[in-house]
Amino acid sequence: DASNVLLDLASFAVRDGRKAPMAAAPLRARIARLVEANLANPQFSSVEIAAKLGVSVRTVQNAFSQEGTTPAAFILQRRRGRHAARQSGAERDRGGV
Repeated sequence: DASNVLLDLASFAVRDGRKAPMAAAPLRARIARLVEANLANPQFSSVEIAAKLGVSVRTVQNAFSQEGTTPAAFILQRRRGRHAARQSGAERDRGGV
């Protein structure tokens, strides 16, 4: 009957909603590894991430939205972190800090 179908659909939607954050964590980990391997590529973006992982760009974006950030912001953060680490190492090599 129609009411049972509606209840089944509602139950399925709620159940899947609870699984989504757990599924996003492994995806974010895969994305993080991919980003680290491609930090030197200035063209690297959500589109390339999605293509390499075989998911949609929206899936990549959703994985980060649960953390309150975006793939582009994550890539930029990692690039800045790498740059800071290199700068710190260069200063130590010169006898600075």
